[in-house]
Amino acid sequence: MGYELRLARSQSTVKGVKACEDLGWSSAKLSKLESGARGAIEWDVATLLGRYVSDRSTRDRLRLLTSEPDIGYFLRCHGLDLPESLTAVSMHERLAATIVSFDPVVIPSLVQSADYARELLRASAADAEQLEAMVENRMRRRDEIVYGADGPEILIYLSETALSKSLGSDVVMQDQLYGLVMMVRSGAATIRVIPSGVSHASLRHGGTRLDLPNVPQLVYAETDLMTVVYDDASLVERWNRKLRQVDELALSPEASIGVLVDYTDAYDRRAPSRSAGPRRHVDAP
Repeated sequence: MGYELRLARSQSTVKGVKACEDLGWSSAKLSKLESGARGAIEWDVATLLGRYVSDRSTRDRLRLLTSEPDIGYFLRCHGLDLPESLTAVSMHERLAATIVSFDPVVIPSLVQSADYARELLRASAADAEQLEAMVENRMRRRDEIVYGADGPEILIYLSETALSKSLGSDVVMQDQLYGLVMMVRSGAATIRVIPSGVSHASLRHGGTRLDLPNVPQLVYAETDLMTVVYDDASLVERWNRKLRQVDELALSPEASIGVLVDYTDAYDRRAPSRSAGPRRHVDAP
């Protein structure tokens, strides 16, 4: 809510100070609304947006937020859009000090290569133009969060199954895994591999935890069409217990990069010769 109110102010020609004067508010009231420290009352939000002359979609979106009960979680439909495009996810990702992600089936979206993401998203896109836009948005997010200045610490847990099953082609997989190896060696992320022979109830479903400065941890999990986001302390603790189990099952960072190197070289040997440049053999750590 606070982020949405700040965004509405930034998009308005009316300054926050002027809006407060016109509404008879103190600047502290607006500050608390925008920081989330003060519970948002629907009348206050509607009045403020009216003074900002916000468009209808903004008013409708914020009206939904103010009327939504605080039960520790909420659902958002992303439809054909990327799950990470949801405001509740993208805004918190940019503020996070640490991001911990686990996917039991595929390589998590935050560290995907363009070609791997394209193969994964192909069935979700309505047409080629939308597909390329989705891939471009995912790559922009990756570059900003993983490689951006002062980005968060990133810990990725992935299943060896995601490495062994070829998505698209051996070239796509070789490029994807080479990118992961370089990501780890550059210090941009830590990757832990869960061996394919391991079976445990905690490995059934994936999700992502965001650790933010001075606010409770937040967790989100995706389905094909919906994303559930929760910050209730008891729900987050259940996720953390699951994550501790995943951590015990995963290989060490050192052993994990060895697995990544092995698969990278295996795909490189199987892939057809590239039209330009040498094969990208990865030296063992």
